[in-house]
Amino acid sequence: MNLKRRAALTGTPKDKDKLELTHDVICAQSILFFLAGFDTVQSLLLFVSYQLAISREIQDKLAEEVVQSLKKNGRTLTYESINGLEYGQICFG
Repeated sequence: MNLKRRAALTGTPKDKDKLELTHDVICAQSILFFLAGFDTVQSLLLFVSYQLAISREIQDKLAEEVVQSLKKNGRTLTYESINGLEYGQICFG
């Protein structure tokens, strides 16, 4: 609540020329951005992990694609090789 009052004191959306970003507002926005991103990533990873755990066929198909990619790229996992996983993109979409 205190951050909201401080932000309101430094400017309003109607007064865009006088709107200031205080240290407290920047910190609050950063924390909100981090937590919002964390929650969505956590939900996605949890759902995909669960689906892989209950479906052996999907798990095997994804694992085979990863093994093939590693063989093709000299056993190195790179950003490009991960983006090249067609079935992986479907799973993690």
